[in-house]
Amino acid sequence: MDTSESIANATPSMVTMYKHGDVILKMKNENTELNLLVSPHALSLASPDFSTMFNGRFTEGQNLSSASPREVPLPDDDPILMQLLCNICHLRNSEIMRQYDSGFLVEFAVLCDKYDCIEAVRPWNETWASKMLPEKCDSTSDLENMIFFSYVMDLPREFHEVTRCLVLERVEPLNAEATMHGYDFLPLGLIGIYIPDYISASSYLSSAFIEVLH
Repeated sequence: MDTSESIANATPSMVTMYKHGDVILKMKNENTELNLLVSPHALSLASPDFSTMFNGRFTEGQNLSSASPREVPLPDDDPILMQLLCNICHLRNSEIMRQYDSGFLVEFAVLCDKYDCIEAVRPWNETWASKMLPEKCDSTSDLENMIFFSYVMDLPREFHEVTRCLVLERVEPLNAEATMHGYDFLPLGLIGIYIPDYISASSYLSSAFIEVLH
């Protein structure tokens, strides 16, 4: 199931995150145009980037009023991903699914890294990651997405589990392109050529795991 598409089809053009919100975030892509009425205080608690945006030194944070909310365009952000992030920041737990498509979560991890709010979404990350961990490691296991998600979202235990699975059980080589997703978050030792020498592979993965812990 394409999670982002299914959510988009059911989403109105305006979603109220906080009824006394004084900022409207405006996002648009080829499929969805979405406005989110938000509390800049809730977003600022979750994200240093939003805190800087709304601290009053920039236009976005000046003269805010719930009677006339300020519109803040975010043209580079996906509407559905930002809606999920805002749901978490505003504690709208009933609006958050307990499981999402792994590709959707990869893009959500990129958004969270952009706004430096990984710690704020950690409880949900752990819930989603537990659903992504495979029961067995074979060619059908979505290890590439899981490696990316657990590394970017700073989940050492989950990262250890999925890379252990890769080293000990999976025969097929790691797909470096699918693991990187066009970004440079992951250490080169992890996504380099996967040699079926488990000792060598394990040393790469152990180094990456230690980097996550620190």
